[in-house]
Amino acid sequence: MECPRCGSPMERYTLGDRSAATCSACGYVGVSVDHHGERHTVETWREALSRAPEAARIDSVTVETATEDPSMEIVFEASAEESESVPEPTVVRVEQPDPELAAALEAAEGDGEAFVCDVCGQTFDRRAQLYGHLAVHSGEDTDDG
Repeated sequence: MECPRCGSPMERYTLGDRSAATCSACGYVGVSVDHHGERHTVETWREALSRAPEAARIDSVTVETATEDPSMEIVFEASAEESESVPEPTVVRVEQPDPELAAALEAAEGDGEAFVCDVCGQTFDRRAQLYGHLAVHSGEDTDDG
């Protein structure tokens, strides 16, 4: 087997049922991955948000999706009074979001008076309340609804 990077011969190593090929010339390592039979898990809304412990202090959320990429990035921006202590926005990446929930998050716009859930039509005074409510539509058991 030749190295795909430099063309030098590669050495194969086996550990249990896994194998890897390495190139001593350039350092390339190739690890074979068999996805057949693996359970494809969808990351839940709650799991994604749990990785942002400061989410309770967040003022606004921006959702970004890409057409060719099934992932979704949720960017939490700190409120004005917290801007000095939190200079960078927090990004939570949801690898396989529920398509309806992602669409509802993108469509959630406030008209200045209320924020409307695109899924059920319920209205909220604050954007943060709406985003917390959207977890209900993910099918998860939530503490706050």
